[in-house]
Amino acid sequence: MRIALVGCGAVTQAVYVPLLSRRRDLFEVSAVCDLSRTLADAVGDRLGAARRYTAVADLLADGGFEAVVVLASGSHGETVRQALAAGYAVLCEKPLALTRAEVAALPEGRLMVGYMKQYDPAVRRAEEVLAELGGPEAIRAVEVTVLHPSGESQLAFANLTQAGDVDAGLLASLRAAERDLVSRALGEEAPEQVRHLYGVALGSICHDLSLMRRFTGSPAEISYVDMWGPRQAPSRSPAPCRYRAASPSAGTTWRTTPPTARPWPSTTTGVRWSSSSPRRT
Repeated sequence: MRIALVGCGAVTQAVYVPLLSRRRDLFEVSAVCDLSRTLADAVGDRLGAARRYTAVADLLADGGFEAVVVLASGSHGETVRQALAAGYAVLCEKPLALTRAEVAALPEGRLMVGYMKQYDPAVRRAEEVLAELGGPEAIRAVEVTVLHPSGESQLAFANLTQAGDVDAGLLASLRAAERDLVSRALGEEAPEQVRHLYGVALGSICHDLSLMRRFTGSPAEISYVDMWGPRQAPSRSPAPCRYRAASPSAGTTWRTTPPTARPWPSTTTGVRWSSSSPRRT
């Protein structure tokens, strides 16, 4: 299959380039695109992609591939919309979007979001064991603890090519547009701690959520969300998100500890959800 890559940053260089290099029998990268020509050239050289672009519209207009892999940072909603509208199949890294409006604007097409952990051999084995125990109905409670590493520690081995050739004004406008999308999702008055948590949820915890849905089905209710740490007192507020659960008796406690390099060094987030009538044990 001939594919095009949109975004040539850290994830592309550290994860996708090695994988695609090993599976040239399945995939031919015919074009790459990034705001940075330096990054586009670096990834294009490693994958043998002759065509390099700095604008998604030009990439899609020229074509010459069957699918688009969207790997850029931030919301992918508009890029995915354009690719689907042009008739391409799309594999999109998370997050697909930052707002529901972006998702609602997507046309019909072949789209997959890259929740790759669902296909890990350990996950598939866990599903087999769960089926032997009686399936999702056998689950009473789940506890998840994530010790989240810093981006620096995850990428220290990767020897990444850095971009220094993108106009500072363009970068500032893109950051402002992304902040506006987050404000539309959370409200203009959302504090920085909540914005930070939203980013962690969409960029990391979403993988764990996808596994929870695979094991237990979607939760019926998010009953509370707590944030605590040395710089703030514990706070509690209801989250108005309700789901239909495949496992009506399952409750979940969630804790994720962000890396110390982030803005709130020791902040821990706890999330619990369950159906409206949890089973007593």
